[in-house]
Amino acid sequence: MNVIKSMREVSALLSDFKKIADYDSTGKKHYIIFEDHVREGHWTVMKYDDGTYSIHGKGETYCDKEERVVSTEELKKMLWENRKAVNKVVREANDQALIS
Repeated sequence: MNVIKSMREVSALLSDFKKIADYDSTGKKHYIIFEDHVREGHWTVMKYDDGTYSIHGKGETYCDKEERVVSTEELKKMLWENRKAVNKVVREANDQALIS
């Protein structure tokens, strides 16, 4: 999977989300976790089996009350704005795929 250099790669990431995401069988969702540099914590992006996306943020000094369902457009914007942290996850997934 390519790192995010343009909005085209953001769309590709969402299309291939399952390739880099872990799976939570209890919650029936795929998810990735990346750093939240603004609030000094982590974002979790989740994709449910029905195709909906949600986000949740957590850090030492904050925890979002609950997951928030987001539109694909809102998620694309968020991933673009956080592409440095998301690219770290993509690179790690690519490295793991080479090892497997």
